[in-house]
Formats: sequence, structure tokens, C-alpha cells
Amino acid sequence: MRNVFKPELVSEKRSRLMKNDLYEDPRFFDEVEANLQWLIDRASDVPLTTDDATAFKYQGDLTGLLMVLNVPANYIYIITRMNGYFGSDDYNGDVTSFIMPQEGDVSHLMRMFKTTFNIK
Repeated sequence: MRNVFKPELVSEKRSRLMKNDLYEDPRFFDEVEANLQWLIDRASDVPLTTDDATAFKYQGDLTGLLMVLNVPANYIYIITRMNGYFGSDDYNGDVTSFIMPQEGDVSHLMRMFKTTFNIK
């Protein structure tokens, strides 16, 4: 069976921190998915890193790990997908370095999304 992204597993904790509900919109998830390779190709030169003990502590909870690493809530879904995970519970603690989107690229995707759906 093919892996399927499980947004509910990423967004449960993250939604408590969200200030802009547009990042929770399923249509924005679709925008990210449609541009995922572009995000990966343009990833920041500076990865997000953690130590082995912290990675082990957050096995099965990538969202929790990213929150502890002070990742903005609206980046968690994008980072999860850029690093090949389909849900927070897919993280097994073996990875300590994550590729990150460039800040301007996330803003660009949001502008594209708002334009496509005529959102002010």
C-alpha cells in the first residue's frame, strides 16, 4: 500500500499554535503537495538539527520535535513533507538533520494559494 499523507497527525498539536488558519486549509496542503519538489530543490543551505537523545525522545512525534526546536507552526507540515514523512508518527528518531524551506518560498506559496482562491 502506498503511503498517504495524514494531515490530522501533523496538525493536531500544531493547530493550537496557528495564528493563520489558511495554513490549515486542505487546499493549502494541496498547494504544498503540488510544489513539494520545488521546495525540496530550493531548500535552505542551513539544515535544522537536533541531537540523538532529543531525536530518540520524540520517536513517533515529529510535530513535537519540531515544536521543541522552535519551528514556526506554519512550517511544520511543509518540513514534514519535505523530509519524506507522511505524518508525525512516521518519524522513528533516526534522523537528526532536516531540510528546511527558504522563508520566502513559504510566503510565495501562500501568495499563490491566496491568488488562486481569491482570498484577501
